[in-house]
Amino acid sequence: MTIELYTSKQNRFGSEAKAFLEHYHIPIKAFSIDEDPVAAKKMVEVSGQYSSPVLVIDGEVILGFFEKEVVRKLAEHGYVLQIS
Repeated sequence: MTIELYTSKQNRFGSEAKAFLEHYHIPIKAFSIDEDPVAAKKMVEVSGQYSSPVLVIDGEVILGFFEKEVVRKLAEHGYVLQIS
């Protein structure tokens, strides 16, 4: 199972998504589209859009960061949120 997070410095929701996932010890591969043009291109290919954040959970694309939706999708893919 893999989770990819594509973020931009201009959008605070990417930072919020990353902090949320790290808080629950969900392993992610984080990409800054500002610093990595290859990641920016891949984000557009998988999401069809230029805005971030984009979260990809086991191949399923989530546009933006809406906590309830992310929790639901994580559960659908078998992830368990661990509270520290």
